[in-house]
Amino acid sequence: RVLFRSLDLSGGYDFTRTTHATFKLGYTSASQTDNFANAGLGNAPAAVTNLGAQVNTKLAKIGLSSRPTSKLSLLADWRYENKNDSTPIAYYDAEGLTNNLPLYTTNRQLSSRKTNGKLQASWQFTSDYRGTLGADHESIDRGAFTATSSAAGISALRQQTDETTVHAELRRRMGDDLSGAISVS
Repeated sequence: RVLFRSLDLSGGYDFTRTTHATFKLGYTSASQTDNFANAGLGNAPAAVTNLGAQVNTKLAKIGLSSRPTSKLSLLADWRYENKNDSTPIAYYDAEGLTNNLPLYTTNRQLSSRKTNGKLQASWQFTSDYRGTLGADHESIDRGAFTATSSAAGISALRQQTDETTVHAELRRRMGDDLSGAISVS
């Protein structure tokens, strides 16, 4: 049995006729307590009747958009997600399941913290041409990898990644339902 509990609050605010803010706060809790024997899983750990999974996720997001002139539009977004996996670690008998796994392996906890940010400015040159400049940043912290688990034979994965992208785009409207773009990132 998988049980989800979720709370979500979102809204917006108009600072002016052309400047708007949005926000979202969220919390989700998910648990999995299906009995291994009832599911027909015979290789469960001794004295463990179910996975006992518990994952709690917190989310915060804020956005700001503005159109200070008829030709200029601005956008800023920030998003934060914290996923806390407190599923108990247990050894499972993997013999015969696949040749890529060791004889005994454990499940793993998949906690992570993600932050995303975006800044973008667009300029309408003519009714057919629009240019955009922007920057995006993403940071992910996956926490410590559960050393006793494996993912398709891999015994370690990258713990942290940080990516920043700068991009420029020129878009042309060619008809009412056709447009094209050239972009560089």
